[in-house]
Amino acid sequence: MPNTVLPSYTGPSKFTYRLGQLKHFPKRLVCPCDAGVGTVRSFKITPKFDVRLDDVLNARHLPPLGLKEFEEYLLFVEHSAENLYFWFWLKKYEETYSTYARLGANEEFENRHDIERDLRESYACARATFLVQGAPLELNLSADTLDVLPDPPIPADDKEAPVQPAEFAAARQQVTDMLQHSLHAFVGAHSRNAGRNRGLFAIVVGLIVCAVGLAPILLSFYRHGRFVAFAALPCLWLGVGTLVAGLHGVCVVIFLFGDARQLHPFELVSPSESDVMQARSIRSRRGSAAKGDKQRIHFNDVRRSDSSSIEEKSSKPTLTKASPRVVDLGLPAEPSSHSDHSIIAPFLAGPDAVPFPQSPSNSSGFDWAISSSSSSMIAKRGRAGENIRSIWAPMAEVMSPIVRRGQWEIVIRSFIVGLVVALVVCGICAAPYSGRRRG
Repeated sequence: MPNTVLPSYTGPSKFTYRLGQLKHFPKRLVCPCDAGVGTVRSFKITPKFDVRLDDVLNARHLPPLGLKEFEEYLLFVEHSAENLYFWFWLKKYEETYSTYARLGANEEFENRHDIERDLRESYACARATFLVQGAPLELNLSADTLDVLPDPPIPADDKEAPVQPAEFAAARQQVTDMLQHSLHAFVGAHSRNAGRNRGLFAIVVGLIVCAVGLAPILLSFYRHGRFVAFAALPCLWLGVGTLVAGLHGVCVVIFLFGDARQLHPFELVSPSESDVMQARSIRSRRGSAAKGDKQRIHFNDVRRSDSSSIEEKSSKPTLTKASPRVVDLGLPAEPSSHSDHSIIAPFLAGPDAVPFPQSPSNSSGFDWAISSSSSSMIAKRGRAGENIRSIWAPMAEVMSPIVRRGQWEIVIRSFIVGLVVALVVCGICAAPYSGRRRG
């Protein structure tokens, strides 16, 4: 996918039904948007798009296929967000090691020494977070992969070289494979515009319309001509098409009014006033240490907080007071203009040193730094993620051309199936046979 500049995004755009939207339906139906990616040839109703993992991880897709949505899917649906966090940690580690390798043995000795220490501390934190049994974000790696990983160097030992990124090749491959598998399910799930209840509603509507279409067929068996059965064709076509689309998670009524989707339950949970006030209090206590152009977070400060920490948007990252155990998170110097491209959840803290990435922004306009011991916000959103969306759940506008195209193809393929079924049923019912009464 080409590197294009994406428009600014500050969260899901609320979508409401308006009669004026119906005038755009013929154009949307005849001239669908281009997905911008290739498709995998398939005879299934739901299309398979060739969405590259690198494009999603590098924030090249619009919602609901953005990086933030992918993270939320891993957090609240698959419960495997540790793969995503490890991938970003390793990416930062490789970038830092590349900088370290470019410095000569006697060149900028102090800078090289600092980078060595950061690398040793970073790997020690990552190992405690991802790579040991019972870790807060333990990765599902094979025993052979874990066995070849080196022991972390002692952070205070200046003579021991940092671990080379090549040592993580096997772990990277397994994590990438798991992320790729999750991505396929993520894209398929977000090609729909309705939750389970709304899908069932569409199925019931389709069955009712089909039942109405049976009336001309029944009349054709009595004192009416057999071709009366073809009067059922429109109702059967519409009913079966609506039913098939509903079975694949697309409500035709929503599609009729525009490119929209129902919000997931975890997207509807907002921070309470107490969460906001407590987080602002935490921020004010740290505000006196804000300076510089790099963001460092002392994990002990974050872990001691009992609720989510909400950071206001700022044009520059903050710098907390230095301590012996500080992890450079490597976040961009300027906040991203696309808030959906931000990682919203942190690495959860273990008993030892653990890095906590914070996002520059997210869909709610808040930044979350969540403690391992207690996080009311993640708990609320986690419980909400287990709930089922109601029939009339709030909706948001779909910005991704891939999802728009996917919904269009599901509707078109469903109504093609509906047309075939309607023609076959009407043709069979109109065929002459000896038992039919003649009018």
